[in-house]
Amino acid sequence: MAARTAGLALVSGLLAFFAFGTATSAITGPLVEYELLLGLLTGAVAGLATTAAVSVSLAPDVPPGRRRAAGTVTGFGAGFFVGLVGGVVVGHFGPIQSTGAGFLLGLLGGYGVSRSDFADEPQPIEE
Repeated sequence: MAARTAGLALVSGLLAFFAFGTATSAITGPLVEYELLLGLLTGAVAGLATTAAVSVSLAPDVPPGRRRAAGTVTGFGAGFFVGLVGGVVVGHFGPIQSTGAGFLLGLLGGYGVSRSDFADEPQPIEE
């Protein structure tokens, strides 16, 4: 991996960590007691997912196994965020129950992306 790709992946992961962590804390703040813990957890998952997705998408000639793994991590991160915030806002769950809902929806999202055609070779865009 080139230094440029690694740098972009790291910066994008940090930005996702701060953005999703702050958004989760702000959204769940009035509803639960430990909103900062939820924000840190969601930010860490989002940062990991973003770093994996950016590093795979910018690397040349990525094998399908790595593409599938990056897609699975990205699907888990998106599902985790939606499940955690949705559990607090819609379901009025506490921090532990909403974290469980986030993990469950994250697993479903990761499985869905891993079973999709994400790992196939991308088709060129025709104009």
